[in-house]
Amino acid sequence: MPYIAFDIRRIRMMRQIYGNSQRTLVWLGEATEETILGFDLMPQLLRGAKMQIDAGDTRSATELPLTDFEHYYGEYTIPADAVSFLALSLLPWFRRVWVIQEVSVSRKATLVCGSETVDWNDFVQAVTYCIQFRFAGAFDASLQRIKRMDLSRHEIRNNQEISLEQLLFRYRDFDFTLPSDKIYGLLGLVDDSELVRLNLEVDYSIPALILYRRLAIEFLRIYRNLDILGACQFSGNDDRLVLRGYILARIKKVGRPSPLPHAEDVTSSILFRARSTAMKVGAVQGRVQQS
Repeated sequence: MPYIAFDIRRIRMMRQIYGNSQRTLVWLGEATEETILGFDLMPQLLRGAKMQIDAGDTRSATELPLTDFEHYYGEYTIPADAVSFLALSLLPWFRRVWVIQEVSVSRKATLVCGSETVDWNDFVQAVTYCIQFRFAGAFDASLQRIKRMDLSRHEIRNNQEISLEQLLFRYRDFDFTLPSDKIYGLLGLVDDSELVRLNLEVDYSIPALILYRRLAIEFLRIYRNLDILGACQFSGNDDRLVLRGYILARIKKVGRPSPLPHAEDVTSSILFRARSTAMKVGAVQGRVQQS
């Protein structure tokens, strides 16, 4: 499998390449009538929203009388036309886990769709206004996904440390080609010191379930809390305990009430001893159990 050779050094190198480039061009695909209209509407949305903010007008787009809406957003623009812009957020690029690094670490990013272009910051500002003035409607989830992508960009610009656990929760609804990409696709955003603590290397020969389990155990060992278990849900058709977006392990429910399940085939695992807020973490072979 060619992915096996894609090691951690190459992932970090990608961050350096994007970070050192003068500008990153993001290809969204060929233009359609709808995407062209969406790009054409963007300057109007930006100007109109700024006018509305400057006027202290907090009404949503649907609350504005037509005359007021035309005053802010243009005579030939009606609220329904914003759908063409909002639909841009549904393009496949905005759901791929690997592109988060691409836009987050770049000095300047430009979105390209056919012959249409827009600066990333302007695009995000238009998205922000659509959310603020409630243009979004059914598109709210896809717009919020773009806002989350931009959050990592701001964190990196401000030299903030980003934990892998935080990123996994934030981007758990993004698409991936291989299950392991859910983790490997985010490593370029993680602080080097955390990668060392997690002892994490890129190895596509490791089955995804084993990778997820090892990483969950490392989170428990390093951070000494149960935050990672907060994403657990039972799959419903069997006894596996599944983490939203990634899987902790094949874990059986215990027969008695307990927050900690038994785990199968775990070569290195954790013992939790809870006394008030104190918790002790140690090594236990073969299972996770409550003392």
